[in-house]
Amino acid sequence: MSDYLRTILYKQKEDERLAEIAGQKFQKRVNLIKDSLKYVEKLSIEQALQILINRLLSYELNNSLDESKLILYYKEAFRKIKSEALCSRSPIKIEVGIFSYIDHQEFLEDASKINLDAIKDLKQWDTELKVLDRYSIHTRSINKLLSKMNTSYKHTSVSAAEKKQRVRKAGELTCKILNNLSDEEIRELSNVGNGKIELRNYVKSKISPLEYSNLFPGKNDFKNRWDKVNRERCNS
Repeated sequence: MSDYLRTILYKQKEDERLAEIAGQKFQKRVNLIKDSLKYVEKLSIEQALQILINRLLSYELNNSLDESKLILYYKEAFRKIKSEALCSRSPIKIEVGIFSYIDHQEFLEDASKINLDAIKDLKQWDTELKVLDRYSIHTRSINKLLSKMNTSYKHTSVSAAEKKQRVRKAGELTCKILNNLSDEEIRELSNVGNGKIELRNYVKSKISPLEYSNLFPGKNDFKNRWDKVNRERCNS
């Protein structure tokens, strides 16, 4: 085998190896975003962005996601936090350093150093975001922002496929919580006060605020999903 051919084959294998590593890193990041609802207390800016992206992806078919599209979601979430930091009545409170004092102006000055247009992949994103390592946002701030975003999303058009996916996920979550209860637990809850309402409220209490915001944005969404799941359980 000639040196030229050997070099070509080596480069092909190296490209395949790097592509595999990049794919693994991308999937790991997607998994972190999917699990971001579990974050509690103080969040790094990266974690806060992951939660916002999770919210944005609640109306997106996950199988269409790739790295370039994920970067667009990161940029959108980042711009959202920046715009909120500019508002005097924003629910976002950005804390600085170990003493946790709030200084949005300082945050905005550092955030302005990030050139969003130049970022094309996750490696570049992670490098740029290091300038904000000393800032944090409490979970309760993100929860309030999600509620604010939820109100605006109610007035945007969502495709039939996206609505169908959200309804399916909401039903699956409701069913999962109900199925995790033993027959004895269901009987006990059904015998307390207005049994049907007590059981429904118990299931509702097991849904995190972020999951509720993502999957039940409408006033009657949970009631509708509950009625369907409970009716199917009773008929089975």
